[in-house]
Amino acid sequence: MFPDADDEYRPEYVSRMVRAIEKSGSDIAVCQFYAEDTKFHTYNKYYGYSCLFYPEDQAIHKTSIKALLKSINHMPQNKIFKRDFLITNGIRFSETMSINDVNFSKTALISAKTISFVKQHLLTYKKHRNPMSISTNRGSNPKDIVTVYRQLYEWLKEKGVLKTYLSEFLLEWSAAMHGYAACCQGEIFIESIVRELTNEEPWKNMPDRELQNCMQLGCPIRKRELKKLKRKLTKSLNQEKQKSLKQQILFAEREIENCAEIKSKLQNDYGKDLRAPETIASVRIWQARQIGPVPTVRILYRKVLNRIYASSFHER
Repeated sequence: MFPDADDEYRPEYVSRMVRAIEKSGSDIAVCQFYAEDTKFHTYNKYYGYSCLFYPEDQAIHKTSIKALLKSINHMPQNKIFKRDFLITNGIRFSETMSINDVNFSKTALISAKTISFVKQHLLTYKKHRNPMSISTNRGSNPKDIVTVYRQLYEWLKEKGVLKTYLSEFLLEWSAAMHGYAACCQGEIFIESIVRELTNEEPWKNMPDRELQNCMQLGCPIRKRELKKLKRKLTKSLNQEKQKSLKQQILFAEREIENCAEIKSKLQNDYGKDLRAPETIASVRIWQARQIGPVPTVRILYRKVLNRIYASSFHER
């Protein structure tokens, strides 16, 4: 077990999670938990996993879990593991200052034969945004994201499961990059991400159809979220909750605008029908889209755009 000192755990957390492992014989047990944003005062109810219809306390084979890496949160706080399972498979945390739990959880999920789910919300994860939190200080370690996800990529290749988990890996990499971009404002971070996005690996290994699906994924989902947020914004809410919702609405609107801007730029350069390698280039750029008014990502997007377009024209 790997609990965090600043999270809130229910009294039955240990007994309930141990019982799930003993009853099912699984390698890992995963529970639901609340995620509380201490700045916006918002709660995410189903933060542990999205596999809501699996039977509780039964051993589910990992191959039966759709989108294994995406559907189960990567944080270790809501999981317990068999000690022998971790030792046998050599599951370790990364030796980085931040996101060092990514490889631990994801390699454990892939290595496990069976996983059991606990539907109760047994803890509340606190998303702190104070100056002392690791998340806020990611800018102090700009290369961590590249180091961690490169390690995970090499591990997937070594185990021979890269093809199975490649699309999930790329989407996870993209989401983590955006989180870092909000904190990292230096040239080291920008150049590291540009190099990763313009590498032929891992992008060249992804089928065109999956690449196109990735490119279309973010914006429609954000539009649905925006509609839900606007429906929640009513006069009956207190002033603090109204302010929080308005901030989230503004955030979503900015991202949607940036999606449209990038698509428009791609269509102007290549036309509406993008072919390989243009499709690959478009997805690399899509992964570097701007979220919010962060100067780092605006610079990053432009550098990736210029470098990939230049290389594409050179190949012709």
